[in-house]
Amino acid sequence: MQPVPRQWLHITLQGLGFTDEVSRADVEQIVAAAAKYLRRRDSFDATFGLPAADRETIGLAVTAPELVQVRADLQCAIGDVWGVDNVPERDDRFGAHLSLAYSTGERSISELQQLIVRANLDQLLVSEHISAVSLIELNRDHHQYEWAEVASVLLGY
Repeated sequence: MQPVPRQWLHITLQGLGFTDEVSRADVEQIVAAAAKYLRRRDSFDATFGLPAADRETIGLAVTAPELVQVRADLQCAIGDVWGVDNVPERDDRFGAHLSLAYSTGERSISELQQLIVRANLDQLLVSEHISAVSLIELNRDHHQYEWAEVASVLLGY
């Protein structure tokens, strides 16, 4: 497993597209539209659940009904700029999560679950206050996910 360094931790809510396929003008318009929707939302608390391992990650589920609303706002903003039929990731399989580590293919899921228990991470419950949504440029150029913030919108402003 490859741990995610603290500075690269993130909760993915909505994808936009590959950076070479989305124009800077579209990004600016989508950010402006998102700000219009998100200023109606108040900041909120999110609870991070117990770690779970799957074939690709060790992650924490994130529980906050507001995340579903924020995702819907982001999809509306994208739809305002590109049209509703061109919004990516419009399926209902959204599950907010925070990835803590990515698989390197060296351990089984069973071994990863045992690692979680041995590290006492199976009793971890954390809450975090969410006050902004960021558009990030995400890449995996150095064998790990890294990102840079492109824009940030404060909730309720």
